[in-house]
Amino acid sequence: QLSTERRRELGRVSTLRCAGAEYLEILAGRASFSLYRMTKPWDHAAGALMMEEAGGGALQFGGGAYSAAQPLNAGLITAASREALTEAITAATRCWTR
Repeated sequence: QLSTERRRELGRVSTLRCAGAEYLEILAGRASFSLYRMTKPWDHAAGALMMEEAGGGALQFGGGAYSAAQPLNAGLITAASREALTEAITAATRCWTR
């Protein structure tokens, strides 16, 4: 888990505690990206596909493409545009490597 100080570096961080609703918030433009530590396929397979179809993507914390068969703890970063996905990866990497 990130410390409170490092979470602040990501900007406003919130959760609806429902991945499906959070993916819709991203698609509606009310959120820029999402980070998930656990990646249960029933929570993320459809959302990851929606991000890809919108022109963005879904990547594991290690940089590989999301797969419903990936380990549950592989992590996930998603965004509806490639630009937002790149910014999210950069911000998250900066926070994790300090």
